[in-house]
Amino acid sequence: MATNEGINYEAVLADLEARRDQLEAAIAAIRAVAGMGPVGSAASGGTQINMPTISHDTFFGMSIPEATKKLLGILKRRLSTPEAIKYLTQGGVPEPAYNTAYAVLRRRQNQIGDIVNVNGEWSLKEWVPGYRPSTRTKKSDADKDGPSEGSTEIRANSAKASEPSEATDTRK
Repeated sequence: MATNEGINYEAVLADLEARRDQLEAAIAAIRAVAGMGPVGSAASGGTQINMPTISHDTFFGMSIPEATKKLLGILKRRLSTPEAIKYLTQGGVPEPAYNTAYAVLRRRQNQIGDIVNVNGEWSLKEWVPGYRPSTRTKKSDADKDGPSEGSTEIRANSAKASEPSEATDTRK
């Protein structure tokens, strides 16, 4: 029967932690040289370095985009949408649905551009050298010809048409 009495677990842990710290420093240096952001995320094959804890009121009263910008600044690494939701909720933002959070952040990217999505991860724009927003427009052929019969614009016009106009008003 083996015994654990001769093993100095504190020394083993100290050695492993020192090796881990060296590896994390090497990974961070390579990421910086490659322009991949300050710190990698687990989703992109990087490591998480001593994640700061997010207090329950860190994002109190903030919108999703404001809180996400602050979160990215605190963590100093890219985040997937589920990761962002997790940290935002931990910090006091009411938990949004995935689609809501993604849509709000995508709108922020399109309108203001300080938060950007690169390969499925949210990042601060300054972390992405040479980032340029897409200039594509997504108009279908039907949109180019004007509104379709079922569109809100047609219904709004037809509602106006059913109201009496000044020409048909018989009151004097």
